[in-house]
Parts: sequence; C-alpha cells; structure tokens
Amino acid sequence: MQYEMHTLGVTRTARFYTLGHAGAHIRRIWWCFHGYGQLAADFLTPFSCLDDGQTLLIAPEGLSRFYLKSGVGQVGASWMTKEMREAEIADYLNYFRKIEQEVYASWEHPFEMHLLGFSQGCATVCRWLLHSRFTPSKLILWGGVFPHDWDFEKAAERLRGVPVYFVLGKEDRFITPEQLLSFIDMHKKYGFDMKPLFYEGGHEVKESVLATLV
Repeated sequence: MQYEMHTLGVTRTARFYTLGHAGAHIRRIWWCFHGYGQLAADFLTPFSCLDDGQTLLIAPEGLSRFYLKSGVGQVGASWMTKEMREAEIADYLNYFRKIEQEVYASWEHPFEMHLLGFSQGCATVCRWLLHSRFTPSKLILWGGVFPHDWDFEKAAERLRGVPVYFVLGKEDRFITPEQLLSFIDMHKKYGFDMKPLFYEGGHEVKESVLATLV
C-alpha cells in the first residue's frame, strides 16, 4: 500500500506575550525566543529587570505544545521538529511577521531592536533575523548556536557592525565542545563581532547575567 501525502494551509490561534506597553514612549524592543519545552509566559519571568518604562519585550510561543511527561501535567512548547521541517519554519516566520504588524509596524519614531534566543530559540531567532525588516542593535544567543543551514553570507551582511553575544553557563551540558568549536569557526570565517560571556551555572537564563547585557 502506498500512501500519498497532502498539505493544506489552515488558520490557527497563536499566543505571544509582552512586557511593557506599546507606544511612542518605547525606545527599545526585545524579541525573546524560549527554548524547547518552555512556555513564553514562564520564560519572560527573568526579563522583568528590563522593564524600565521605555522597553517593550515580545515573547512569542512555539506553535506546537505538548505534555512534558506521561501525557498529563505540565505543558511545554516547541518551535519545530524534523517532521515537515520547512513548513514549520515558514509557519512560525509568518506568525512573527503578524506580531510585527500587530505591535509596531506602523510606528514612526526611532527605537532599537534587540534579539535574544535561548536554547532551541537560538535557531529560531537567527531565522527571524533574516526575515525581519530591522537590523538589530544586538543579537544574543544564549545556550545555543546558529542553525546549520543558515544563510551565513546574508547574515554576515545583516550583522555587519552588530555585536553578537554568545552566552553560556559553564555547567551547560547541552552544548558540546564540538558545537562550540564549530560555532567559533563560523564567527571567524564570516567576521561576526563575537562577544562571549560565560557565567557560573547551567542551561538557564539568569537575571543577574541578563542585566549585564542591557
């Protein structure tokens, strides 16, 4: 028996969170992308130190949610899997564009854009970088690295003169030495302005470390 696969675009309800109130008083926007198995609201908790009245934080949530254990209890979200990979990437990039249009696309006053991805969110924020209309003031990759299929030449052009912070806990067990070496090699090859930041701790966003990146 041979099955035939079909695809169909559908409309669904996505969820994102903000911290701060959108308006002409905003001078900085932070896009914050959570890691695998997290929810956006929980992920935003340590970012409260950035809420200074002139900063707006935007935390989208992965479109795929699931129970973390045994089909019951705590729920987490994911940005994508290997199944229908390209379609899932296209779906979430379209979702981010809709957030942009909803929140600040019509603004005429100047503001800075900061992009931060944590863990699985690092690949997500890198892809969003190449599809957004703004060049960021900084890119922060926390506990994760570039996606292997990224358009590095295009990214190098977009990130010319933009600091790229690589933040990693010294006890982070999810980044292998091989990944770290490959990551550093890519920085050197394409001339990214790499700024490493290592801290005592594991695979987590720490408010004390985040505060140093403001």
